[in-house]
Amino acid sequence: MIVAALVAVMSLTACHTVRSSRHPTTATSPATPSTTEVSVAALASGQWSTFPLAPIAARDTPSVAWTGRELLVWGGVGLRGPLYGDGAAYNPAVHRWRVLAPAPLTPRNQQTAVWTGRELLIWGGYDTISPGGLHLVADGAAYRPDTDTWRRLPPAPLSARSNAVGAWTGSHVVILGGGGSPTPASDGASYEPRRNRWTHIAAPVAPADHPITWGAVIEANGRLLAWSNWTIPDGPGGSDLFAFTEQTRRWRLLGPSGPLAYVDDAIWTGHDAMALGPTFNCACPAPPAPEVRAAYDPRRNRWTQLPPDPLERGVLGSAWTGSALVSFDAHPGMIPPQPARASAYDPRTATWTRLPDAPDPCTWYPKPFWTGRGLIVFCSITWTPASYSGLAFDVGT
Repeated sequence: MIVAALVAVMSLTACHTVRSSRHPTTATSPATPSTTEVSVAALASGQWSTFPLAPIAARDTPSVAWTGRELLVWGGVGLRGPLYGDGAAYNPAVHRWRVLAPAPLTPRNQQTAVWTGRELLIWGGYDTISPGGLHLVADGAAYRPDTDTWRRLPPAPLSARSNAVGAWTGSHVVILGGGGSPTPASDGASYEPRRNRWTHIAAPVAPADHPITWGAVIEANGRLLAWSNWTIPDGPGGSDLFAFTEQTRRWRLLGPSGPLAYVDDAIWTGHDAMALGPTFNCACPAPPAPEVRAAYDPRRNRWTQLPPDPLERGVLGSAWTGSALVSFDAHPGMIPPQPARASAYDPRTATWTRLPDAPDPCTWYPKPFWTGRGLIVFCSITWTPASYSGLAFDVGT
């Protein structure tokens, strides 16, 4: 059965100036080379359009990745609980979806996904929901979109877990933490596709009374920056920032995460790490809590809090365009459905600019990707019988 998927494109009508709670199933992507830097003013004058329907069932929290050519969507969970092990790819250049080849994995959710520039690696998650809880898995596979083929990954030196964070270093896929049984995992592993080999990564030594619970990890100029969120029972909480290099395989504590109590998403701009704290928003009468964003400069080991975004936030997704940070938000469960909204932050002027609203609502983990020419976003809509399997927009040239 073909269930509707709605994807939208936001095309620019102005001239350009010359010149990837946390979303655990969204694939981290290498920076996409860009020859055109889009100004915030150009983004603000964009227009929306829609993409055709997707050939897969509507779902929440699938793995999503931008390959530089296609948007890949795989796995996830349906509104009434079915787990999916299929996927599809959308090519905005030809406005067409295709179904992915069958994967050698069980249907699952909360898996870790990392895009390497050549393959989409899927690992872990859970594949069964029972009265006794979730059945966690410790296997994985890699998908090559150019050949539409899958290959199984060798066994990883990790226990079964879900919601682990992952990143691509340029040579290795790194997976950290995740929800394990009976307690969350604090260790990790790196996988080298060239040698088809895993290497275990021990947990770092944390400050006293700060248990390691990984919230986000990104590659930043040859090393990993990873945030561990901690809480003390009936006490305070916070976030510690660590650095890891593949050459030394050692962790270094960089200190607390500045003005952020917790970090559940981060983006590397080429110079700074833009980190986002959770908003704890929900579809309830209480007003949404303001988001907290901050920029970390690793050269100076210094944090700078960003001014507040003027939009009240729901479920957030962010992308770096090369010159601006774009935030895309949604409001899950709102009745009547609310249009998705977006805004852009210009670090040169330290100001936010409201972008045009999307023509349709969007719920659950919106994730924008910068394509080098614009933005493409996937997010699920599963609240009505006529639900969509995705909503996306592209800010094109």
